[in-house]
Parts: sequence; C-alpha cells; structure tokens
Amino acid sequence: MIYGPYDIYTLCEDTTTMGIKRTVVDIRNMSGVVSTLTCLISE
Repeated sequence: MIYGPYDIYTLCEDTTTMGIKRTVVDIRNMSGVVSTLTCLISE
C-alpha cells in the first residue's frame, strides 16, 4: 500500500544515468502525470 501524497512508487534500473533519465522523461510525459519526485541511488 502507498500512503501519503504519492500514487505510485517504481524502481528503475539501467547501466547508465542517461538510460534512467530517458525513463523518467517518458514517465513525466505520460498523460495525467502532474508531478514527479526522482531520487537516484548508486551502489
């Protein structure tokens, strides 16, 4: 379950940060998406 101001939580993996950036841009361009919050985690 998700509580609070967020409607969805997702985990994206890629070998490059540019790949992740493309995914984030695709999500932001989806119909109905009003705002996003992106947090990068590096191992």
